[in-house]
Amino acid sequence: MESTTILELVDIIKRELPARPKSDISIFSHQYVHELKAGRMNMNQMIQMRELVDEYGDDWDCIGKALGVPPSRARRNWVEHSGDVASRRRDAALSGSPWAAADDETLLKIVHGTTISGAIRWEQVSMVLDRSISACKQRLSAINRKRSRKQALDERVNSVTSEAQRQIKLNGAVDWSQVCQATGLGMHECLELSQHDVGKASWHYDPDSFSHSMVDRMTSFIEEYYPAPVPVNSRAVSNFMWVAMGDCIRIHNVFQGKFTWMDAEYEQAEALRAQGLAFKEVARRLSPMLSGQNVLAALKRYAWSKKVRTPYTSHRMEEISELIDQYAGKCPVDEILSKISKRIGKSVYKNHYYVTVFRLAAHPHYQTKSHNIDFNDVANRIVTGQITTKLAAKELDLPQCILALRIKHLSFKLLS
Repeated sequence: MESTTILELVDIIKRELPARPKSDISIFSHQYVHELKAGRMNMNQMIQMRELVDEYGDDWDCIGKALGVPPSRARRNWVEHSGDVASRRRDAALSGSPWAAADDETLLKIVHGTTISGAIRWEQVSMVLDRSISACKQRLSAINRKRSRKQALDERVNSVTSEAQRQIKLNGAVDWSQVCQATGLGMHECLELSQHDVGKASWHYDPDSFSHSMVDRMTSFIEEYYPAPVPVNSRAVSNFMWVAMGDCIRIHNVFQGKFTWMDAEYEQAEALRAQGLAFKEVARRLSPMLSGQNVLAALKRYAWSKKVRTPYTSHRMEEISELIDQYAGKCPVDEILSKISKRIGKSVYKNHYYVTVFRLAAHPHYQTKSHNIDFNDVANRIVTGQITTKLAAKELDLPQCILALRIKHLSFKLLS
């Protein structure tokens, strides 16, 4: 059979696949020759396989034994060379479908449970997970690589943080050059990895006593290590300045013109105006990047929002909390919000929407549930465009704000 020519193969395949077009017959013939040259299976085994598949179906252990080849090889050859388009599409769909945290746990349990004498029974793993063997192997390799990277990163973080803590206890300050010598890492990496925040100074903007030299020092550091468009690592900036990270972010945003109006800023602006200060002076006290026109427009928006805002009564808040307790964990999040809307009325619900959502997110049921979810995979799926945040929240049955905050926190940890 090894001396079989292409023409003879074509005749054999025509008899085996009478309904296939000539183009497919030609393709299959060349594929079979490729298999023969690779020494994987001979032509008799290829023809015998169709009879075995008709007899045993998807029992690749029996088919492999009958052919004298591993089950995985038998299945691969059947999918690749039999013209079984449905199997190919199924394998492609299963291999490309996203892996959830539960899938990873199941994979690891099965791998450890089916390992015999150091060999993994990939056929059983594939069968239980209903995924191709190739997809299972690739996922296990990805999990192991991820664990190795995380372990190496944790070791570096612990080393740098411990050295920083030791220096604080001995000298009351951190000498980053000594940290570099002790850990064998570069200055930039040490600044990004250290997690020790105890004893850092606070930093607030006061136009009369503010030190612009500190801003210049921070700006020089950022321009040197994080030139645009490289995102700024706030952890490194905080360690370099030895100032609380939140204050560093706030001051940096202020001097970059990124002023965020919150209730506290609105109230401070109103209080300064009540003292008789001009809009220009109010702007100077709030941020060096604001103008009087900015303050005037902001206060107009704030005055309008207070007119249309419905006050939150304790009775209404208690009613919303009781409804959340009643529905949490018993029906999907989207249904909970619609049920609350029907109970308290659409107009009242609209005015209390954000309070309702955040109280729902703060419920112990969803807090506990969110702590048991691996958000790394969810973030990867969102970043790669496989799913939106809204659909991911619906899939996990979590309030969307929890998912958004968790992913934002995860992104911040990766950057820091």
